[in-house]
Amino acid sequence: MFRPPQDPTLPVFNGGEGGGGGRGDVPWSNGGRWDEWGLLSRRHRQAQRRGIISCGLPCFCPIYLTTIMIPSVVANTLLLVSNLVVVDRLDSCDVSDLSSSNHTYPCYISPGSSLRNIPAAPGEITDENEIEEQLDSMALQFLQQAKDNQRQVVDLIESGGWEKTQIRDGIKLRRLFHTVHRRYVYLTELEVSIEIKTCFQVTIENSETQHEWNPGMKQVKTIHKINENTVLTHQVTSPELAGLISPREMLLLTQWSLLNDSSYLISYASTEWPEFKPNYDYVLAYNGPSGFLFVPLAGNRTRVLWLFNADLKYNSVPSSIINALAPSAVINYMKHWRQFLLSHLPS
Repeated sequence: MFRPPQDPTLPVFNGGEGGGGGRGDVPWSNGGRWDEWGLLSRRHRQAQRRGIISCGLPCFCPIYLTTIMIPSVVANTLLLVSNLVVVDRLDSCDVSDLSSSNHTYPCYISPGSSLRNIPAAPGEITDENEIEEQLDSMALQFLQQAKDNQRQVVDLIESGGWEKTQIRDGIKLRRLFHTVHRRYVYLTELEVSIEIKTCFQVTIENSETQHEWNPGMKQVKTIHKINENTVLTHQVTSPELAGLISPREMLLLTQWSLLNDSSYLISYASTEWPEFKPNYDYVLAYNGPSGFLFVPLAGNRTRVLWLFNADLKYNSVPSSIINALAPSAVINYMKHWRQFLLSHLPS
């Protein structure tokens, strides 16, 4: 049965005393403490439950945690776990100096914006009634959720209250405190010298190649196709610190659409699917409505906006540490993406 994603303010799966393992909030058998970060490997947790080892890992020393472990973990994971899909081949790409941008922020989309799907390919069914007759109830619920996600992404990007944080290396970063999720969300902006339709198409066509440029991403895989512009994807990050930091996984509902016949929108958010079997060696991260907005500019240039809205389930890390490290981590991620693009330009 289809269920919407869980409330991000609630704790993740609780496996009960001594059970579950690695889902973020699974209790240890030693003293009733919680492995909220998924720091222990499954082998460590099993050994603890059998009484073979105790909770004596050096990473839990308070000094080590506050000075080395937490900053490294948060910065690296924020950099690696984001869901940016990659453009594999561009004709040209350079980033303008956004500090001189004269547009009024954030007027990317005109009032009364409307979303519609990308025009159908030849031979594809276009009659909405006929399409709905061929979809089961679960697919219809996925499509409704995807449509709601897209509206939330647009509303969030267009909302007021964005706080300017910095412009570095041609990348503009803003943040906004989300009153529902009770955490900051981030919006990056840059410009590339590529026609908008080409930028969008190549991005979609290479959505499973993150591992080619992002060493922290182990897998990005489409596991279910709902229709021509809506899919379920499973993403898994690589373990960190010799396996002490469990991989994060996300099940995402992704949809792409044409906005006002000019801009392209790719949205994604966490969802649930009965056929998805969680791996209890991973920590299930949560993605609120996030996405990419491609806006056409003069001279065949494109403004690219990326909304980062994720909870990586570091439940015991102080929010002040996350808020201090997140801006640099998000910008560094975009720099890695840009370096990949430039290194894959045709000769």
